[in-house]
Amino acid sequence: MNAKMKLMLLVLLGVIMTFSSPVLATLTDLSNAMSDLMDHIDGTTPLTGPQIETRTATIEANKAYMDDNTTIMGEA
Repeated sequence: MNAKMKLMLLVLLGVIMTFSSPVLATLTDLSNAMSDLMDHIDGTTPLTGPQIETRTATIEANKAYMDDNTTIMGEA
């Protein structure tokens, strides 16, 4: 394997690690939960009681990220 190939693999690994980090997964979960609740409130997609509880728990568990991300701030 030549140096150029090694460099490409290192860059690819860095990109994969960045997009699979727990923080991004948490931000995605938080965003999805907020979106689901908004859809429920406006009548687009009704949620069941347990679904509402799950989305609310996700928001509560991850509310610290609301101040760190402008997209999440806008959704809040």
